[in-house]
Amino acid sequence: MLGITSEDAITALGKLLDEAETMSSQYRSPMFQEQLKLWTKRSQARLRDWGLHEEATRLETARGPRVVGIDEATFYYDMMQARQ
Repeated sequence: MLGITSEDAITALGKLLDEAETMSSQYRSPMFQEQLKLWTKRSQARLRDWGLHEEATRLETARGPRVVGIDEATFYYDMMQARQ
């Protein structure tokens, strides 16, 4: 990692994961999809700042399982779980 200590990285990632956990509990909210996009962009930026470009790309492409017949809210909830 560039310019950050292990302790700082753990703290920063912990905050992002805590935020994701809080968001996940509100996945039926009409704003959840937009919140997920913003959280993903912030998380990717953090990883890229640390020089972890491959991990940032993996985060962006993480999806939940493909299940026929699930509603949109559940689809995005599964996506958030995969990104966590």
